[in-house]
Amino acid sequence: MNPEFAVNCEEPVVKRDVDKDKYEYLSGIRNNPKAVEVFDRQTGETNTYTSTHKARRALKLSPAYMKDNSVWKNRYEIKIKT
Repeated sequence: MNPEFAVNCEEPVVKRDVDKDKYEYLSGIRNNPKAVEVFDRQTGETNTYTSTHKARRALKLSPAYMKDNSVWKNRYEIKIKT
């Protein structure tokens, strides 16, 4: 092994060590997903999703639009369960 490399070798900085608050927040979302109920006004169907991520994917929605008690495209009523 090259002695210069051994002297200059440091532990890599892990992202969760740098942004501890952000990592804990996102970890909480991942470990405790919130169920979402979506009511389709046109068909009268109600779908329940296990997480906001799955509901957004099914509706082709961006994360910014997933708000509790909101209506999207005058068609879907979104309710986030706690």
